[in-house]
Amino acid sequence: MASLAACAAHYARQYLARCHLPADGLEVTAGFTMSAGAPARVSRVELRVRPALRLSDADTGGLLAAVMGCTVHNSIVDPPRIDVRLESEAQAA
Repeated sequence: MASLAACAAHYARQYLARCHLPADGLEVTAGFTMSAGAPARVSRVELRVRPALRLSDADTGGLLAAVMGCTVHNSIVDPPRIDVRLESEAQAA
């Protein structure tokens, strides 16, 4: 969740800077709910994005689009294939 919130904040700050809007005071927080069943997994994520000032409707939409375009968000929405390898200890030379 921390990676998602950090990524969302990065994209939000980029948007605000591009639009010459202040990014100081921007808050991005994440909350989540765990699934009741097995396997253990997150079943719901809520991101809260709070800019330091009231935005116009156009900037609100732009900021949301920027946050929704963050790399971590995109990777969760369309998950990558994950390969896990167990490697033995490094061998002495």
